[in-house]
Amino acid sequence: MYISTIDEMRYYLKTLNVKQEEELMIMVGDRSAQYVEELISYLNNENIKFFGGIFPGLVAGNKHYSQGFIVQKYEPVYSSIVLPYLMPFRLSPDQLQNCTAILLVDGLSSRMKDLTDTVYGKLKDHVKYIGGGAGYHTLKQEPCIFTNKGIFKDVMYICIIKSDIQIAVTHGWQRLRGPFYVTKSQDNILMELDSENAFEVYKHIIEEEEKVALFREDFFVFAQRSPIWHCSEGSNGCCS
Repeated sequence: MYISTIDEMRYYLKTLNVKQEEELMIMVGDRSAQYVEELISYLNNENIKFFGGIFPGLVAGNKHYSQGFIVQKYEPVYSSIVLPYLMPFRLSPDQLQNCTAILLVDGLSSRMKDLTDTVYGKLKDHVKYIGGGAGYHTLKQEPCIFTNKGIFKDVMYICIIKSDIQIAVTHGWQRLRGPFYVTKSQDNILMELDSENAFEVYKHIIEEEEKVALFREDFFVFAQRSPIWHCSEGSNGCCS
């Protein structure tokens, strides 16, 4: 359910019946991020368990919003915050039958691979996966994953529910160039593509496509509409 203002959110939460075994997932548009601390305090006072993330945009139906809230109620089989190589988990594969893992992660974390490896190391292919990266439209890393215990960066939250979902996902991007091979990187920083400076490769493509002069300080402005995608062979990902 999409809720546009903090006043409407307060009213909705007062009318919502959340059982002890249930948990709220709350997605927040980054233009409403200033209300997250208030939400944490309110929900803790009401003894409501919750998790969520701050995102550059929310999609409800066929509309896009940069502010407001989306709230969904679940009854988890398992839920926990995940740190790199730290995820307390004792469920058996039989207990995960027909389950889906909802994952919210700091989308700009340099520990992304460590976080995803930690989850997959525990769950393997016993569940289906759905989720995405949280963060701000500025592409500046800030705490963006929140729970009853506060708001964090460089973490993931996992909520496993009894639901055998069917996933059909595509993106709206058009490939401009590529694919390119990553020949040098450090954590989540691209340093070389096809043995050339990664920024110079990107700069050359953008300047040819958009007929502009691109400087390093302008990178994040262009990266929001012309991102570099990670591709795997045979996937629907693209490099643009």
